[in-house]
Amino acid sequence: MKVAQKILHAMQEDGMETEALSRQTGIPEQKLHDILHGKRQLHFEDYAAVCHALGVPVSAFLEPCAPETHGGQQTAPPRRG
Repeated sequence: MKVAQKILHAMQEDGMETEALSRQTGIPEQKLHDILHGKRQLHFEDYAAVCHALGVPVSAFLEPCAPETHGGQQTAPPRRG
């Protein structure tokens, strides 16, 4: 399930409409609608605002990445920096 679908599901469980989420996040309603229906990308700033409005941590709708394996051995993800 994609992040936007998970957010929509959480909204439905809470009985929250897009209009109310828009007011709480400051994200324009049409932009939010487009994001939630896969017509627009969800940027982290908007994602964080949505999570805050829904009262969940930013990790709530994310799936952990599987660690890479090489020759049967697990490897740590590459470090950035």
